[in-house]
Amino acid sequence: MGRPDQAETTNYNIDPSTPSEPVQFPPPATTSATYDVTSYNNNENTITVINYKYHNWILPQRYPFIPPSFNEPWKTGLFDCMQDPINALATFCFPCLTFGQIAEILDNGQTSCGTSGMLYGLISACVGVPWILSCTYRTKLRNIFGLVESPAPDCLTHFCCEYCALCQAYRELHQRGIDPSIGWAGNVAMARKYEQLHGQVDAMNNMIINPPPSQTMN
Repeated sequence: MGRPDQAETTNYNIDPSTPSEPVQFPPPATTSATYDVTSYNNNENTITVINYKYHNWILPQRYPFIPPSFNEPWKTGLFDCMQDPINALATFCFPCLTFGQIAEILDNGQTSCGTSGMLYGLISACVGVPWILSCTYRTKLRNIFGLVESPAPDCLTHFCCEYCALCQAYRELHQRGIDPSIGWAGNVAMARKYEQLHGQVDAMNNMIINPPPSQTMN
């Protein structure tokens, strides 16, 4: 399979004497459970987002590293916190919780929300500069989705607007089909559930389009 920027060309020899395949009208019935698959690559893992008509879920897989272009815009602005007022309030009261949820997703479940949240709180209590840790996860988020470094370098963004930066990262994951509130395992479980559902739909469509041959009694 070639690279996306390398188009493959195939020459077809059409014989006018060969009758064309009949076209069924009306077209065979299809299902509304269509989906697209988008893969976001980091150094070791790929987050594959299954975009369904009504729901988006993620499924972790491993693929070769593809360097991101870093020209993808953020889904929301840095100061659009009130687009998700519940998360904004939770982040203002418990920033360690929001950070822990984000870190668990970006670490592919290698670290739990509780562990990352406690580390964030410990750094905040002892040193008073939790942005030293959180800015590294903003960089990791940008590396996965190829996001632009805006409106300022990651460390400066978290230094000046720590809570707003955490809210923006949370919303970015949520709007790309990943729900940080249910954790990595929860997102994987939902992705597998919808993957199984799609497999059943494919089987049903195959039966509709290609019905079994009719049988006659001898």
